[in-house]
Amino acid sequence: DAYGLPYTKAGINLGWQMTFTGAPSGVSTTLQVSIDKTNWATIDTGTNTSGEYRIVGAVVGKWIRAVLGTLTAGTSPTATCKIIVL
Repeated sequence: DAYGLPYTKAGINLGWQMTFTGAPSGVSTTLQVSIDKTNWATIDTGTNTSGEYRIVGAVVGKWIRAVLGTLTAGTSPTATCKIIVL
């Protein structure tokens, strides 16, 4: 799913948090933005299997999404992403 962002030419600051259950041994999540909801640009990538909170500054886009690329091993692992406009 993609979510709308407040748009400014100067950009906005975002925080994003990934949490995992089931002790995965490998994860890769990307944060992507788009102006038109068709063409996407990756602005950050997280790979910490314990979860993490990251901050990205001066983000220019109208849409945002988190893409889970890898979630391996563990016991029925799940992933949750929260995106916060700062």
